[in-house]
Amino acid sequence: MVAMTYEGSSIDPARPSIARVYDYLLGGKDNYAVDREIGDVFKRDLPGSVAIAFANRAALTRAVREIAKTTGIRQFIDLGSGLPTADNVHQVAQRHAPESRVVYVDIDPQVLVHGRALLENNDRTRVVAVDVRNPEGIRTHPDTLEIIDFTRPVAVILSAILHHVNDDEDPAGIVRYWRD
Repeated sequence: MVAMTYEGSSIDPARPSIARVYDYLLGGKDNYAVDREIGDVFKRDLPGSVAIAFANRAALTRAVREIAKTTGIRQFIDLGSGLPTADNVHQVAQRHAPESRVVYVDIDPQVLVHGRALLENNDRTRVVAVDVRNPEGIRTHPDTLEIIDFTRPVAVILSAILHHVNDDEDPAGIVRYWRD
């Protein structure tokens, strides 16, 4: 399979992107032929991959809705947020608790461009370009600190991201950092 990396890169329609492949599996329009080619490999070799993508998205939506409706948590950090699609974290959270604040974190250039354009007029959201493997960089990023008050509870979302972190990159350490 083709490696999909982003750091320091710009949007390259000839190079597959995990976020765009996921968009394709969800039936989105923000993908290129190379992404559809990889997505078709998933569809062919892992026939449940489309259902998994939709089930994952539904689980994310349910979790954010329940947090916003049943807890006092009004701050969310979405790690490896991916391309914006219907019922983004901020849409779900702010629908049930309008004062909710959301920081989206990703390093894919297309995700960053789309996210910033989508959220341009929402003063309770930010998109930060920090690698999920750098939790301290995320926590101390000026845009994160502008939106998130770490003296108050924060919901940290790790939806469909940890399987992209290699064992030697310490995914358990990332989870431990945010739990602590």
